[in-house]
Amino acid sequence: MSATSWSKHLASGFLLISMAACQHQVIRPTKPALKIEPRLDGGICLDRENAIELGNYILELEKQ
Repeated sequence: MSATSWSKHLASGFLLISMAACQHQVIRPTKPALKIEPRLDGGICLDRENAIELGNYILELEKQ
């Protein structure tokens, strides 16, 4: 195999690897900044707006 042929095969291999790597990049949704109130039992309280933001965030994560 000549040097030119070898370099073409090597370049093709790098191109395929980089294309495969680009396809696996997942764009995650932005985490919402929530205002939470801790409860005595270890849970948290959210107002309606924050609960909706959290729910939408979870739904977007599940789509991926």
